[in-house]
Amino acid sequence: MYLSCMYGNSKIEFEVKYRNRATLAIQITAPGIVTVFSPEGLSPGEIKSRVEKKAPWIAKKLIHFKKLGNLKENRRISEGAKLLYLGKSYPVVINYKKGLKWLTAKFSGDAFVFDTPVQDPVILKKLAEKWYRRDAEKIILQRVDKYSYKFNVSPLQMKVKEQKRRWGTCTSQKNIYFNWRIIMAPLSVIDYVIVHELSHLVYQDHSRQFWGCVEAVMPDYRERKKWLKENGLLLEL
Repeated sequence: MYLSCMYGNSKIEFEVKYRNRATLAIQITAPGIVTVFSPEGLSPGEIKSRVEKKAPWIAKKLIHFKKLGNLKENRRISEGAKLLYLGKSYPVVINYKKGLKWLTAKFSGDAFVFDTPVQDPVILKKLAEKWYRRDAEKIILQRVDKYSYKFNVSPLQMKVKEQKRRWGTCTSQKNIYFNWRIIMAPLSVIDYVIVHELSHLVYQDHSRQFWGCVEAVMPDYRERKKWLKENGLLLEL
């Protein structure tokens, strides 16, 4: 069921999903999708009334996601642009050298430096992705080693790869795959994704026991999870 309400001159549209729960919950996800989880039996009018009370908060979140979306659409690897790495933005420096045989990308500690014979943003993007993937594999595997001793089971295989919608995946065969883009997030958030997937080696669902397992290792996981939920749209080339 879809409903809407007004906040000033803005119309807030949202989907209502009835659940066996005691309270009403509002979820906002990128790129600005509002979902309301309602107790069974609550009338559309009462749901709309409760959502209207939260309209200022919803509007603020929608503006946040719109800004993130604009940043993503305008991103392009060029001189003066910025790239995210471990939660911080660093400027792009392009050294155009005609006749150069090899394209290289490196991180100097305060900037991403590209040496290139061509001024092609598509090629530069592929070069940047290659660097990110290589660095992600190195750092993520190091962080896995830091946390894996807390679990009594180890993954059969670990790999950093392309994943469009997930930051991490744990298969029923106990293989763990990480999205290379997570290397753009703060180290604390990367650690959350790692602990999340390692916990799936113990519990394959998202039950209370699973979240208890996550919390036992990382008591502040909710804050890290919230950061990823609100800023994940930025972790993109």
